[in-house]
Amino acid sequence: QDATVVENSSVTLLATVSDPGTQDTHTCIWDLGDGSDAVNNDCSNIAHTYRNDGLYTVTVVASDGQDQSAQGTATITVTNALPVVLFNDASGEEGAVVTFVATARDDGPDDVLSYTWSFGDGSDDVQTAEGTVNHTYSNDGTYDVVLTVNDGTDDVVVERTATIANVLPSISAGDDRTVTEGTEVTFTGTATDPGDDTLTYAWDLDDDGQFDDGDTLTVTYTYDD
Repeated sequence: QDATVVENSSVTLLATVSDPGTQDTHTCIWDLGDGSDAVNNDCSNIAHTYRNDGLYTVTVVASDGQDQSAQGTATITVTNALPVVLFNDASGEEGAVVTFVATARDDGPDDVLSYTWSFGDGSDDVQTAEGTVNHTYSNDGTYDVVLTVNDGTDDVVVERTATIANVLPSISAGDDRTVTEGTEVTFTGTATDPGDDTLTYAWDLDDDGQFDDGDTLTVTYTYDD
């Protein structure tokens, strides 16, 4: 009879043979419909495991040893087993590589898994054959990361969060100077930031504790004494 089973799970197949010859001995040949070897037995039940989802036609031919035979068929519906995906939240710093790691198990032994990563920052999705990928966020913030694992039939979608911390800029005011009083001095600073942050500048050139003597990377100042 027809049956439904999940891929890579055993299904029991049975043949019911009726024969008016009560002394006849019956043999059965089973074609399981998935390319596996035919099974010959005494028409007793057999167990079989289908490795992949799909529709399979089982054909059994029963013989009574007297050149008489009969044939029966059944349809086996094998459903896909969804992958089981484990994927944790991640954290890192802007401008630095963040490594995402996911593990996936699939009961379909012949299924080939693919991983599609969406990082939540407007960058292009990335597809990998393994559950590991690197990504660099340009700015601090909290991002929704979506991982889609496909087994060739169905998708499993897992959403997690990436928390990216701000990194302080690196700055320099230039070399120390020795100048003559009354002479205008030019200072050129440098600043780098690993993120796409917009930097602003403020100088304290007169040592009064107030950063109000310039707002650009290059400033000039005259020291009276």
